[in-house]
Amino acid sequence: MELINLLELKTAFGNRVFKLVKGDISTLDFPVDLLCLSSFANNYLPIPNTLIGSLLTNRGINLLSLSKTPLIDLRIAHSSFIVQPPNDSCIKYILCQEMMGTGKTMNTLLDSILISLYIAEIKGLKIKSIMMPLIGTGLQNFDPKEILGILLKKAEHLLKSSLTIEEFYLVAFTEEQADLLNKGMNLLLKRSVSVFRKNQVINLVTGNIKQILEENPDVFTSTSYKELVTILDDAEINSLNLAIISRKICEQILNSLLGPQGQPIDLSKKILLLKTQDGPPWMINYFHMLRIFGNSYAHESRIEGNTIKEMNKQDVVIALFALERIIEYYLSVKSKNLTA
Repeated sequence: MELINLLELKTAFGNRVFKLVKGDISTLDFPVDLLCLSSFANNYLPIPNTLIGSLLTNRGINLLSLSKTPLIDLRIAHSSFIVQPPNDSCIKYILCQEMMGTGKTMNTLLDSILISLYIAEIKGLKIKSIMMPLIGTGLQNFDPKEILGILLKKAEHLLKSSLTIEEFYLVAFTEEQADLLNKGMNLLLKRSVSVFRKNQVINLVTGNIKQILEENPDVFTSTSYKELVTILDDAEINSLNLAIISRKICEQILNSLLGPQGQPIDLSKKILLLKTQDGPPWMINYFHMLRIFGNSYAHESRIEGNTIKEMNKQDVVIALFALERIIEYYLSVKSKNLTA
């Protein structure tokens, strides 16, 4: 899955995150606790070119069969049910929300999803991560912009109020859908995105970063680095895309350097932990710089109407230099470990 956009939320239960990603859910290769999908009322046939059909073709998940013995059946009250696919290492539960044919409004249907998840929580289903396509926009032909506007608010409420749910993935299937959702999400969150033509300095730094990544594929194995190269290859630098991918790479590098931490901790605490392992003070400042750079776009303060001044080209250059130094530092540490 390719990360397109994200929103971080500070809650009473810790940091929670809403992620917009692009990919094919039916070929998912990492675990999520619950997949939420939609269907017509009382119709779960695996029609080709639908998610229900692709789940059967690519994963052997037969929703029609599973619907006959659900773990939780809320079809009468909320037009939904939850099932558990057998022998699937990535998808633990599926919540099916009936939409077209129920006679209910979009707002009511999305409320039904939240209620179903709260009931699942009460019944003891341990759900930390949720994945969902832009439900109802396929054969059911609901308006994507209408759904996104309501869904983002519902997801924010869910992440802030649930005792267990920590991550919410909204999945775009095509490039066009990803672009539509990305622009819609930035508009709803009142995000101001700066785009800069590359100058000589930016070309030099982006060229250095790409060279390091391409010459050390055994170290930089994550798909995040491929996403970074794609962003750096563009003729223009998009400050939002750079902020998101830089923050993501910082977190992955720190996870690798620090090792397992037991309980999840936020990025600022991970940076402080690097200090306890004799990380250079200036490098810690670079990590903090990119954390703040990413937070300026990722945090929910923009939902509340707060704004920040736009970054200028000099700010972007400094962020790129910081990213280059962090990547060089990570490479040097990994190289020492390999030769030790």
